[in-house]
Amino acid sequence: MKISPSDIVTFLVIFVLVSGLTGLSMYREDKGSELPDDSFYFTSENGREYLFAEDGGTFIAYLPMRTGQYYTMGFRVDPRDLSDTELEFSTVNATSDAKSIYATVNPFDSAAKVGVAKLELARSISLINPVKITDAFNRDSDPINPDIPIKTCGDSTPTTLVIDFKIGNQDRVYMNGDCVVVEGKTADSLIESSDRLGYALVGIY
Repeated sequence: MKISPSDIVTFLVIFVLVSGLTGLSMYREDKGSELPDDSFYFTSENGREYLFAEDGGTFIAYLPMRTGQYYTMGFRVDPRDLSDTELEFSTVNATSDAKSIYATVNPFDSAAKVGVAKLELARSISLINPVKITDAFNRDSDPINPDIPIKTCGDSTPTTLVIDFKIGNQDRVYMNGDCVVVEGKTADSLIESSDRLGYALVGIY
């Protein structure tokens, strides 16, 4: 089943990335009550407020359900630190509408951190658009890996989306034709750009 970010409260499947915070799972958004330690509200540009808790360097977003309870989803980056990372909102629509997705990377970039960036985004995508995500390279590796397809932005279409994870000269998420580009100046800021899009997919931006 596919839902839009605005319908997130009705979705019944999520990756629960943290345990031991059960007290917050029943928390109600009562401004008169005291927030638990290491918790804060984040106001999205859509005017909604979201409850967050920090646990061991993971930022847990509490996505409200109609029951008044919450689904929890973890991110690597504090949403308050992403205001300088530019996001074209058309990337959210393109990702939400895709029928299949290729997550393509430069095989010579830092595999570990680029892998984290891909994983961060895949979690959000699975929540709002549970389609198959296939790993790909944007050029031949050395040695060539015949099991990894080569996909570039030129291969992207409105239904078969290519998401290009790119270490370049800016921290930005944008469209290149029909392709979504997640770009960071470094491997670390690539993770930040990935979380920027991941947050936006679940309605936090």
